[in-house]
Amino acid sequence: MRHFCDLDDEEQHALGIIPEENLDIEKQNPLHKSQQPSKPARKNESRVSVILLDQGLFTVYKRLFVMCLALNVTGLVLASTGHFPYARNRAALFSIGNILALTLCRSEAFLRVVFWVAVKTLGRSWVPLFLKTATTSLLQSLGGIHSGCGVSSIAWLVYALVLTLKDRDNTSTLIIGVSSSILALLCLTSLAAFPLVRHLHHNVFERTHRFAGWMALCLLWAFIMLTISYDPKSRSYSKELGSRVVKSQEFWVTVGITVLIIMPWLTVRRVGVKVSSASGHASMIRFEGGIKAGILGRISPSPLSEWHAFGIISDGKKEHMILFQQHSISL
Repeated sequence: MRHFCDLDDEEQHALGIIPEENLDIEKQNPLHKSQQPSKPARKNESRVSVILLDQGLFTVYKRLFVMCLALNVTGLVLASTGHFPYARNRAALFSIGNILALTLCRSEAFLRVVFWVAVKTLGRSWVPLFLKTATTSLLQSLGGIHSGCGVSSIAWLVYALVLTLKDRDNTSTLIIGVSSSILALLCLTSLAAFPLVRHLHHNVFERTHRFAGWMALCLLWAFIMLTISYDPKSRSYSKELGSRVVKSQEFWVTVGITVLIIMPWLTVRRVGVKVSSASGHASMIRFEGGIKAGILGRISPSPLSEWHAFGIISDGKKEHMILFQQHSISL
């Protein structure tokens, strides 16, 4: 469920949304936020040092990242040494498959099904507590698989490009150019997701991830159509695709990626809101219509740029609400 809200200045102030031009004022006057002194920072620790040193070396997220990357690296080694001929002949498919996997890890519709199955299966009194805890930790750290598949897709695409360049007589310059552009966009999105960039410049990360991702998807469709229609014998493109498209595994995987990316945008609605501030620390935004409590809701004053996720409070009948911590959103 997503909401696109038009907020006036008073409502944005109540929600704690800080315009970009006011960020410097907020930094210069830390008492402006709540008129109360903030908690003292730990001595000699900058934000950068916290990001680099206080994240833990063996978190579930990082274990999933390493596991995902290790599996793909193993596949790459086997393919490059001739022990995995299918992967060698379908390197681009493995790259696209990794993109499908990382998209699934961020698909709310897919994750809702996964969580529902997990609760129905493990949410019983006789299931051991350690199994419930381990499953919960795993589901909360699927971002590790998302990141691992992102890096792996780049590795497979580089491998596919190397093989293509070695066999340039059987491909076209246009196909090489499109695949190189996709590689550049994937590298850009991965660099934008690097912890230092993501934490220190979060809006840059959000917008780069979104717009570069959309551009890469469009180029991926161009790549699929070009590779299916290209005839290396005549060195020309055929207009009669027909059965080639249906039989192409890359085509169907790309269809899955496209559907997963489009689905969330079908739930976006522009809605009216009522904002109230019960204290200097929290604000409540209310929407019409009751829904099931516990569902995740996303709101944005600028839907193409960024989204902010919050838990939903609802009576299940007339309205649902989101509770904000004051100044929790910085635009």
